[in-house]
Amino acid sequence: MGELKATRAGLREIRVLQVLSNLGIGGAEVWLIALLRHFRECAEQIGVRVLSDVFLTGGLEDELDEEAKNLGVRLIYARYSRRTLPSFIATWRKTLRDGDYSAIHDHQEFSAGWHFLFGGGRLPPVRIAHLHNPMGHQESYGSGIIRRQTIVLGNCLIARIASHLLSTSRQLITEQGFDDFAAAKHLKKETVHCGFDARSFCVTGLSHTRQSDGNSTSPRT
Repeated sequence: MGELKATRAGLREIRVLQVLSNLGIGGAEVWLIALLRHFRECAEQIGVRVLSDVFLTGGLEDELDEEAKNLGVRLIYARYSRRTLPSFIATWRKTLRDGDYSAIHDHQEFSAGWHFLFGGGRLPPVRIAHLHNPMGHQESYGSGIIRRQTIVLGNCLIARIASHLLSTSRQLITEQGFDDFAAAKHLKKETVHCGFDARSFCVTGLSHTRQSDGNSTSPRT
């Protein structure tokens, strides 16, 4: 599963599955598009050709879908909810079985743990869970006991099943308890600087707004 393959150009080839809710204009989504461009344009410099699929758990098309497809990305749609859980699991496991992935990079916080559980027996050797949002986001979501337990159990599953834990800040890893989980001692925990050139994502009026606020209009984010 997920072995490196040689292409005709002599580059090694790996397959990676990215997991997000949708490809709307959000921080993680825009960063991912920038990363996919980088993989495509700099394959020879990197020394490996990265083939990416994106699994979208919102089940709907969004603004950046066409751009992702133009970069050679395959998009898989499967809504993740209690009502659609059986069909989600079936699509998820089929995707893992057919994809021959070297890595999964799941950007959905505690839900990544549940995704890894549902993929048991078909997971690649590299299983990355990525924390993007501050604790207030989870506290707002966890308004009831069932949701709170879903968050706690999801994080426990990450601790047990993931191979890597990434976050936009080291503080967030600590706040979510991953320094205290005994089961998480094996996790490789790292912070990731999600910087990219934002010029191709500019929205009309953005530069004017930033100038009005007295901020730099540099496209580097």
